[in-house]
Amino acid sequence: MGSYCPAWISSPIKDCYTHYYVAAEEKAKAYLSAKIVVNTISPCEIEGVNCTLFEAAGCGAFQIADWKASLPELFEPEREVVTFRTHQELKAKVDYYLAHPAERREIADRAYARAHREHTYEKRLEKMLEILGLHTARLVRVANSEAP
Repeated sequence: MGSYCPAWISSPIKDCYTHYYVAAEEKAKAYLSAKIVVNTISPCEIEGVNCTLFEAAGCGAFQIADWKASLPELFEPEREVVTFRTHQELKAKVDYYLAHPAERREIADRAYARAHREHTYEKRLEKMLEILGLHTARLVRVANSEAP
């Protein structure tokens, strides 16, 4: 939700572009005001995901995201985050979920719970420290031993 609109876009909708950067609470409100957040993950991510995956889930928004190989490690596909691989599949799923609001809500609620259970900054930092062999309990001991 940035302020940059690529010059190569050729569409009448480009005239409506506000060049206004949306972040924080405004971004959360934008996600929640959408019936469906279509999360098109950049091909540059290769097998990875983007921040939108976590932001939309953390806000409680329903999203349909590009399938990426790493996604199932983070959210359960079709149960927490709906995925697509082709434009035709995206269109079919948008049509389906627009007609099934209760199902959208259930999926969004599961993604919200998972995001808050496993994907907070605190949880991510703990995991990074664990991978580096710097467990938080060890850091607390070191910090306490260095205290005056």
